[in-house]
Amino acid sequence: MRRLVLDDDDIELTSQLKPGSKPGMVGEEKTMAILFVDLVNFTPFAESLPTYDVVHALNRYYQRMGRVIEKFGGTIDNYLGDGLLALFDNHDPRQSSMQAIKSALEIIDEIENLAEYFQPIYKNKLEIRIGLHCGNVVVGELGPPNDKHSSVVGDAVNFASRIEGANKVAGTTFLISNDTHQFVNEYVTVGKQITLPIKGKQGEHTLFEVVAMRDD
Repeated sequence: MRRLVLDDDDIELTSQLKPGSKPGMVGEEKTMAILFVDLVNFTPFAESLPTYDVVHALNRYYQRMGRVIEKFGGTIDNYLGDGLLALFDNHDPRQSSMQAIKSALEIIDEIENLAEYFQPIYKNKLEIRIGLHCGNVVVGELGPPNDKHSSVVGDAVNFASRIEGANKVAGTTFLISNDTHQFVNEYVTVGKQITLPIKGKQGEHTLFEVVAMRDD
């Protein structure tokens, strides 16, 4: 063990004696299902709209996404412009992965439903890409003393983001990692299986396109 609180900045960061202070979450390692959802070609679409319409369109999209993610036991950890990061923490990696996959498949359906709203108004059809990985993350309260938020960091988060981006190369909508596939392979229908290098990771990695849940 070693001491971490060494100077005045450390004291400001960790002190619970100041008015309004509250205990922060100590860093904790967990296994979670990490879901990245990103809109395709939203930037050129947004450039053609007034600023109010851009925010309204995004909030309409996030409203639907939030409902689906909450329905399957997930939480939105962060909004990333026209994308989002959702976490599923069921204490059982198999269950977390299943919840995330059901959420992703329903999100794909919701995007189709939103087309009925967006097409007449904006003359544009929304498309998304989704990446999922189940792995170890570090959970903690991050930020300056007066503005801390629970969040996650770790290689698993970066990997999930890269998997989302791999859809562009594969011509798919929803890809999952091999680790996640091992948890759920009995319950999902797979389309494409691709093996490719992932930026920031050594070697090549096999990803699976999930197209549906199995009826049985």
